[in-house]
Amino acid sequence: MARSLGFWEAVFIIIGTQIGAGILALPYTLSHLGFFWGSVVLFVAAAFSVLTAVMLVESLYLSNPNYHYFDLASRYLGGWGKILVLLLLYSGYAAMLAYTSAVGQVLAAAAAHYGWGGVFSSSVFWSVALWLLISLAAYFGLRSSGGFESLMAFIIVVLVLTIFVWAIPRMKPYFGTFVPSLFVSAFSVAVFAFYAHSIIPEVVRGVRNMGRTVWAIIVAFSATFLIYTIFSFALMGVLGQNMPEIGTLGLTKMLDPELAFIGFLFPLLTIITSFLSGAVAQTDILTEVFGRRIVAWLAAVLPVIIMYLSGFQGFVRIITLGSLGMIAAAGIIPPLVLLRVRAERRRKLTPISDGLAKLTVALYAVMFVATLVSAVW
Repeated sequence: MARSLGFWEAVFIIIGTQIGAGILALPYTLSHLGFFWGSVVLFVAAAFSVLTAVMLVESLYLSNPNYHYFDLASRYLGGWGKILVLLLLYSGYAAMLAYTSAVGQVLAAAAAHYGWGGVFSSSVFWSVALWLLISLAAYFGLRSSGGFESLMAFIIVVLVLTIFVWAIPRMKPYFGTFVPSLFVSAFSVAVFAFYAHSIIPEVVRGVRNMGRTVWAIIVAFSATFLIYTIFSFALMGVLGQNMPEIGTLGLTKMLDPELAFIGFLFPLLTIITSFLSGAVAQTDILTEVFGRRIVAWLAAVLPVIIMYLSGFQGFVRIITLGSLGMIAAAGIIPPLVLLRVRAERRRKLTPISDGLAKLTVALYAVMFVATLVSAVW
């Protein structure tokens, strides 16, 4: 039987799932667009993410609340459900590769800041070391609990608020320009950052009430939107066009000495927790494919370090490419499933119209193609 979840526990689980490497990439991608268009990107991504998450809730209640995401997709989309698994595996590899790259940059920058020389100044050293530790933890099945995720979410919120309060007197209006390719890239990263759809079935089973589940989704996504907005705008207002790929690293020389550690601690907290969750999830999925956990574990972690050492180390570019699976899982699959479930059951549980569901599929399909073309181009 699924673990029972209270309303606020469900909210924090969703927030904890969302806040990861995506929040680190947002300031850089949004900085090309400025405050206005950056706000548009975040709002549109958040609104449609809430919409598709609610579509999943309705689909589960119309079909079987005990379904997992893959069960639901396979039941109503057949072969497309299997493609979903492949896309999420692909995004899982991209996410772990981004985490590997980012953690090396952060720890190498921290070593340089605090005067550690030698091998400690090498980002490759730190990336390989953290990859090894996280991989071993994933093999032994170490997972973060709901309570731990809630604690991490709380600490991250406190750090975001600290950065924002510090930045307020130093912020300047920053307005970029609308460039379609940059808008697409920023939207893709935002979809990645808001993604929590794979755990919606777990929330449904835990809360056991459709109305409370929908409200938990709305509250969680709204809180995440607020966190992303004040964090991104604080960094954009202070750093402007000088934004590095991992924005907080640009603040470390500007923060007061007693606050400088926040520039390193914040990305480490978001990376390591997400890295572990991603490695465990990837291993679990591949265990169903290969049958043997040792084989699945090797298949989950070895390609990541091989690709990293082969030169795939651009943090934001990896996130953008990795968002392709998230665009499909968060934007294309949920409305398609909803339309199939409604056609079978001949009823609906929410005011979401079939026309809006079709529009959502079209929007995300265009973004999928545009992201692929933009990233490759």
